Amino acid sequence: FFMEAQLMKDFDHENIVKLLGVCSKDEPYFVVMEYMLHGDLRSYLLSRRHLVSESSDESLDVSPQAITKMAMDVAQGLNYLMSIPCVHRDLACRNCLVHESGLVKIGDFGLTEKMFSSYYVRCISRKFPIRWMAPESLKDGVFSSASDIWSYGILVYEIFTFGSIPYQDKTNEEVVRHVKDGHTMQLPDACPQDLKDFCKSCWEYDPGDRQSIQIIIDSLE
Repeated sequence: FFMEAQLMKDFDHENIVKLLGVCSKDEPYFVVMEYMLHGDLRSYLLSRRHLVSESSDESLDVSPQAITKMAMDVAQGLNYLMSIPCVHRDLACRNCLVHESGLVKIGDFGLTEKMFSSYYVRCISRKFPIRWMAPESLKDGVFSSASDIWSYGILVYEIFTFGSIPYQDKTNEEVVRHVKDGHTMQLPDACPQDLKDFCKSCWEYDPGDRQSIQIIIDSLE
């Protein structure tokens, strides 16, 4: 709790949820964050699925331009975290929040770690969201900016499928074996080829071969 607050107090970026204060005088302790009217991004997307086939003012919320902007917002926030540098380790739509303006911001830094003398954080003793995890994280407990890129690719899948669960046809155990063996998530047949290529560039097995965050931002622009 206090580690998360300590980390967040120095964050200053429009695509990162702002910490306003901490109430620690008496238990239970509280953190006070900026108000995000529309809640988490996954719930926001799920509640607007029905608008995809409609023609109304609300349907603009789910236009190709709008959902591309969501992906860009998260990429900009991730770029900021990498510049600190920090590893988020739990990047997913459920951990991003939607402001009343429509701006998407990264939140929930309970698993985030700063990188100091090394380029990665090793952890094998905590629970992590395996459906968003890179192969090196599943195999060796290694987290880095490259593993956040993998998770970002899964998040992009979530956005463009309006909140679908990754690897819907697999159990958690099957996902672990699938990813460790060098396989990636199968994207829907209706998915445009450029989107498939975009996601797969985030899911290269070798961390060093994954797309850089700057190239991701450039391609979204």
